[in-house]
Amino acid sequence: MVTLIDTPRYKLSIEGSGYPAREELLTSETSRSWQYVPHDHGALEIVANRLGLAARERATLTYGALVKNVTFCIPSINEGRPYQPNMDMDGSNVVRRQDLEVVDEFLTYLSLHSYKGADLIASALVSGPANGKPNAEFLRLARKLRRSTPRLTSDTELWTSELQRSFNYFTNLSSCTG
Repeated sequence: MVTLIDTPRYKLSIEGSGYPAREELLTSETSRSWQYVPHDHGALEIVANRLGLAARERATLTYGALVKNVTFCIPSINEGRPYQPNMDMDGSNVVRRQDLEVVDEFLTYLSLHSYKGADLIASALVSGPANGKPNAEFLRLARKLRRSTPRLTSDTELWTSELQRSFNYFTNLSSCTG
C-alpha cells in the first residue's frame, strides 16, 4: 500500500485501505456528463489562466472576479447567444442560479485536470460567497479526492493546505521557467 501523508490529520491513499485507487476515482468523476464545459473552450481557457495567475500571485479570487468580463457561448443558455454571468465581484449576489452552475462546472472540470496533472485542486483558488472561506464545490471535491472527513479536518484546514499546495506548485513552476 502506497500512502502519502499530507498533514497529520488526513492522508491520501493511492492504493489499498478500502478506498478506490486514484485513477478509478478520477475516472468516475471525469466520466460524468458535462453540460456546459464542452461548448466553450475559449471561456475555459480564460478561467484557467485567471486561476494560474492568482496562484502565481499567491492570491484567491471570488466567483465574480473569476468571471468578470468573461463572455460565455453555451447553446443551452441565452438561446446560444454570448452572455456574461450576472454576479457581483464577491459572488454573494448571483441573479441566475444557472450562472453559479456554469462557474462551478468549469471549476470542477479544471480541478479534476489539475488534480490529475499536478495533484492540485484548482477550485481552492476561488473563495465562496462568504469571502475568505472555501467554496462549496471545492469542499465537495477535496473531501472526495483527499479522503478527509469533517470530523478530522476542518474546512479551513483543508482549504489552507490546498491553497499552499497550489501556491508552492506555481512558485516552483515560475522559478523553473524564468
